[in-house]
Amino acid sequence: MAAAGNGGSAGRTPFPASHPKVLGVTAVDVRLAPYPWSTPGTAMDVAALGVDLVAAVPGGYRRVSGSSYASAIVSGALARTPACARDRNPAAMRAAVVQAARDLGAPGRDPRFGAGLFRLPVR
Repeated sequence: MAAAGNGGSAGRTPFPASHPKVLGVTAVDVRLAPYPWSTPGTAMDVAALGVDLVAAVPGGYRRVSGSSYASAIVSGALARTPACARDRNPAAMRAAVVQAARDLGAPGRDPRFGAGLFRLPVR
């Protein structure tokens, strides 16, 4: 899994998110609107909260936004699920994540949200 980029509409999805075997994650805000600087494209698999979050920084906290933060939320949520167990197939994990996503935007998969808002797979 990797951040799908913050290059805006004219940007290109960076590696490793552009690799077909990597789950590309983009950022949305609390209203489920896309992060204005998100990079749309076919590598987009799911969206997660990644706009105006509070993060720890040396000496305190600050507000942050971007696909890197959304990707961290997805990876952290998945880390302790059965979908990420060693004996699982990565393709099966990807399919479970995409199937569990809540569709956003136009019906079906799209370059702005991928399959939709990340939700934990049931199994």
